[in-house]
Amino acid sequence: KGFKFKDLIITPSMCKKPVLTINGEKDKLVTPLSTKPIIDNIERLDSLLVDTGHIGIIIGKKAEYKVWEPLNSWLNLV
Repeated sequence: KGFKFKDLIITPSMCKKPVLTINGEKDKLVTPLSTKPIIDNIERLDSLLVDTGHIGIIIGKKAEYKVWEPLNSWLNLV
């Protein structure tokens, strides 16, 4: 499966660049399980699972040290 762009089908396995996924363990909108098909098909993948919900990933009390600092470190490595 993939995404259609014009006449081209784009699949996660076509991505050759590093990818970081950030999931909230308690996220009811985008559950960690819902991202599994993408995660399972990306070659250069790092994942971060945070003990928060959907909004907490960005603005929660733990976001700075659980998400933003690890994201900053990851971006400096790629």
